[in-house]
Amino acid sequence: MGILSLLLLLPLVSGLDFRYHHTKELEAFLKEVQKNYPAITHLYSIGKSVQGKAGCGGS
Repeated sequence: MGILSLLLLLPLVSGLDFRYHHTKELEAFLKEVQKNYPAITHLYSIGKSVQGKAGCGGS
């Protein structure tokens, strides 16, 4: 990863909050990242938990 790539990611990384995130918070964050960077991200479902909750993944 080049220095330019790291500089472009700096605003995103500096805004991270290193604590436990509830599902709704994490989902909102991932959707915002995907909205801002659609060319390099994709959100998709990875199925449901045994409790019936939807899971999501990203790349």
